[in-house]
Amino acid sequence: MRDSGRAKSRSLAHWRVQDLEVFVQLVGCGSFTKAGLLLGMSTSAISKRLAALEQHLGVRLLDRTSRVMSMTSDGREFFARASNVCEQLREAESSLGASDGQLHGTLRVSLPTVAVEMGILGDFVDISSRHPGLNMEIYLSDRSVDLVGKALDAALFLTDDPDRHLGDLVLGLQPTVLVGSPDFLDRIGRPSCPEELGTLRSIRAISRRGNPIPWKLFGPDGKEFTVPIAGPTILSDDLRVTYMSALCGGGLARLPLAFVADATKPSRVEQVLPQWRFRPIVLMAALRHRHVLSKKVKALLELVQIGFERMDALVEGGPMAAYYKAALAEDRARFLESHGSRLATNLFQPKQVAD
Repeated sequence: MRDSGRAKSRSLAHWRVQDLEVFVQLVGCGSFTKAGLLLGMSTSAISKRLAALEQHLGVRLLDRTSRVMSMTSDGREFFARASNVCEQLREAESSLGASDGQLHGTLRVSLPTVAVEMGILGDFVDISSRHPGLNMEIYLSDRSVDLVGKALDAALFLTDDPDRHLGDLVLGLQPTVLVGSPDFLDRIGRPSCPEELGTLRSIRAISRRGNPIPWKLFGPDGKEFTVPIAGPTILSDDLRVTYMSALCGGGLARLPLAFVADATKPSRVEQVLPQWRFRPIVLMAALRHRHVLSKKVKALLELVQIGFERMDALVEGGPMAAYYKAALAEDRARFLESHGSRLATNLFQPKQVAD
């Protein structure tokens, strides 16, 4: 047993961080040639490093042919851990010379398209100018994305069903309402009840399977109504497309209430059936480092909170300010009540952030 223990120790001693970095960069680049150019190594040297790592682990990490390279299930699991190790080592190295509070390294994030309206992209430009050692990779998607596949530090996404689309942190929520452009409503008439909505043109979100996502409205006295699809539709997986289509008179649409209640500019859409609302849309974060967050990710979460505060401030002084505050308070209370302590403790209060 003693000999076995010493042999195991010697084996671990030969584990080189460079081999992990080669594997991580190879997956990120998607080819041996690109990884070789990035690392300053020949393709044969990279292949030997990968083979040695696979032999050490006793599993195959990548399936590769002359044209195609893909991670195995073991490879995907190991990549998540290896990329974490490499990133933490880079951050530790950078922090040795970063006593001035500067951010270093690369922040890779996926943001929902509503980040444009929240002003977060502008905040990113500002923070990058104040932290010249920080690089950023920003992807836009309203859906959850594969953290491991894209080697992201954090992925922020929208959902109205957080029990089904799980994340690590709930960052905030926004009431959503039914709207249409004044021109569109002038043409078709303004509906007086939910039963009149089904035959009207609608602009809806589309599921991953290509189906329209159902509309369920919640009204006074706990009433509920699912709007059928009996009329023409415009389908999209991008909130910006929904917003612009509604502005252009393309049909009825579900939009965040802040888009309608913004007091800083004339509203180009009109709320339909204001006594009825949809479920709130929830902004969630999936995090690569779930237990101890880097300073870069902490800065990201702080920007998101500022973005929510900015959206709320835009409503102040407008004709819909009281309605907006009441809807936000009601939706938040319902959310906390229905989703329990696991999500409720995180709402607007990221607890798992390390200094």
